[in-house]
Amino acid sequence: MYISHIQSEIKIGLEIHLQLSTGKLFCNCPDMESPALDGTFSRWLFPTGNESGDIDIAALQEEKKHISYNYKISENSCLVEADEEPPHRINRESLKTAMSIAASLNSNIIGTVSVMRKVVVDGSNTSGFQRTAIISTGGELILNDHKIRLTSICLEEDSARRIDPDDGKTTFSLDRLGIPLVEISTAPDIRTFQEAVEVAKEIGLRALLTGNIRRDSDAIRQDVNFSMGYGRVEIKGISKLSLISQALQEEEKRQGSLATAIEIFLKRGGFTEVNLLDFTHRLINSNSKIIQKGISAGNKIFIGKISNMLGLLKQGEFRIGREISDTLKLFSISGFIHSDELPGYGISQEEIDSIRSEMKCKENDAMMIISITEEKRSIAEEAINSRIRKLCSLDFSETRAALEDGTSRFLRPISGSGRMYPETDLPIIKLNDELFKEAISEVPKSFDEAVAIFLKKWEISKQESEIILSSGRKKEFEELSGIWGKPREVSRIMLQFIPEMERKFRKRVKREDIRQIMAGVKRMSYGRVSLEIAIELMISGTDINQIFNSDLIKPLDAEELRLILEDLRRNSELRRENVIAKVKERTRRPIDPKAVMEAYLGDLH
Repeated sequence: MYISHIQSEIKIGLEIHLQLSTGKLFCNCPDMESPALDGTFSRWLFPTGNESGDIDIAALQEEKKHISYNYKISENSCLVEADEEPPHRINRESLKTAMSIAASLNSNIIGTVSVMRKVVVDGSNTSGFQRTAIISTGGELILNDHKIRLTSICLEEDSARRIDPDDGKTTFSLDRLGIPLVEISTAPDIRTFQEAVEVAKEIGLRALLTGNIRRDSDAIRQDVNFSMGYGRVEIKGISKLSLISQALQEEEKRQGSLATAIEIFLKRGGFTEVNLLDFTHRLINSNSKIIQKGISAGNKIFIGKISNMLGLLKQGEFRIGREISDTLKLFSISGFIHSDELPGYGISQEEIDSIRSEMKCKENDAMMIISITEEKRSIAEEAINSRIRKLCSLDFSETRAALEDGTSRFLRPISGSGRMYPETDLPIIKLNDELFKEAISEVPKSFDEAVAIFLKKWEISKQESEIILSSGRKKEFEELSGIWGKPREVSRIMLQFIPEMERKFRKRVKREDIRQIMAGVKRMSYGRVSLEIAIELMISGTDINQIFNSDLIKPLDAEELRLILEDLRRNSELRRENVIAKVKERTRRPIDPKAVMEAYLGDLH
C-alpha cells in the first residue's frame, strides 16, 4: 500500500487558465476555433537561451526528440500565427479584462507591461516560444475563512491545438494559437483536494463575471501543483473541475506507491545501469506475435536486465514499468514487455528461463524486452536509466499531463528561469489612467451583488440572471438585448430555445450567426415566433439568405388568418379553448396568439 502518513505534508497550488473571447492577442483574427484549410507547412524547432545564456532543461528534452512539426492553416489564422509576420500591438480588450480580473482578486496591477518569450519547443508554437506578460502580482482569495494567496496574474497567448495525425506525423492546427489566456496562479496554500476544487471554481466564477471568458471545450483549464515531500509535481491540462480532486488523489497514490517501491528496490541493492543487448537472433523463431511484428517492421529485439526490480514494475500498487514506458513514449518508442508480465504475449516460460540464464539474472532481477531500431537503442537506454535514477533520488518533481481518467503521464522536467527572455518585437506597454478607470469600472463584484445589479438593470428573473452570469454569457446577453430590444425574450431564447434546438439537431450554433439572424428579423419588424423559426431553420442547416427570403418566417396577415379560421369552422369543431392550437396545426408560419383570438371572437360577433 502507498504511504498515507505523508498526508500532513501535502501542499497544493493552482494555475487557472481562461481563454478570452476578445479576438486573438497579437493580430486581428477572431478567437473561435475554425476548420482547417488545405494549406500546411512544417517547422523544426530548437531551444534558445535566456538573457544569461542558460537553456531550459525541458526544452533540451524536447530537442532530443528531433521531430519536424506540421501545421494546418485555419480560417482564423494569419501570418502572425505562422511566424511570418511580427506580432501586432496587444489586444486592448484582452488587457483590460485581465486587469479587471486582477482588481477583483485584490492583485497589484503593475504600471508597465513587458511581454516576454517563454521557450516552448514541443511543437505547440510555430515560433518556438510563447508570448506572455505579467499583469499583476500578489492578491488573495478568502474561502471559508481561509486566505489563499495569489502569486501572479499573466496574459499570454494560447498554444496550437494538436490534431489527430493522418500521416503518422505530429500535426497542429493554428485555430487556437494566439487566443488570449489569463493565467491566475496561487501560492501553495490549498489544504485539501476538495478545497482545490472550490478555489478553482471561485476564481473561474470571478472571471466569468467579466463576460469575456470563452465557453468552448477546453476554454478553461487547470494546472495543479502538488507536493507531499518528494518535490513539486505540476499536472497540466485538467479541463473539468470534477477531475481536480481525482487527479490529486491519483497523484498522492502514485507518489506513495513509488516511494514504497523505491524503498524495497534500494534495500535489495539499488540501481545498476541498464544495457540493451541484441537478442534478435535468439527470438527470430519465437511464437510471440509482438516480437514477429517488430522483426517484420525492420526493428531489432533488445533485452535489458533491470537489477533488483522484479515485482516492482507491475504488481499490486507498484507501477514502475509505467513510469519507464511513459518516458519512452516521448521519443516515439511505443513501449516494452517486462518480466512482471511474463509469461505472456506468446513468450513461453522456457524462453524466459533461457534468456534469464543468458542475462545472468538473479532472483530479484527483472528484464525488459523492447522492439526498436538500432538507431534508437542509445536513446532508449538513456531514457530508461535517467528515469530510474530520478525515481531512486526520491525527487519526483516534474511536469505531467492530465488524462481523462484522473491519472497522468510524464511530460517533461519542471521548467526553470532558463526558458524566459524579452520579446524584441513588442514595445513596453505603459498602462494609462484611462485604461485603469475602464478596467476598475468593470471589476467583477461578488456573485450575489452582480446578480442583484444585473436583475435590476434587465428586469429578468433571478434564476435567469444567475445562469447568465455564472455561465459567462453576460456580454452575449447584453449584446443580443441591444439588438432585439426585449431582454425577457432574449433570455428565453438564449437559455431555453437555442439549447433545445441544439439538442434536436445535435449541432452547436455560432454566436455571430445568432447576431445575424436576430438583426435581420428585427429589421423586418417580425416578432419572437418568427425569430425562433428563423433560428430553428438556421440550426437545421438552411442558408441564412434563404431564411430571410422564406415565407416560413413571415407572420400570417389578417386575410390569411381569416381564411384558415373559415376552413377550420367547416372541417372541425372549433372552440375558444382550441382555436390557437388548431391554427398552429394548420400552418408553420408565425402566428400572434392575440391576433388569432381577436379574429376568432370578432367572427363570432
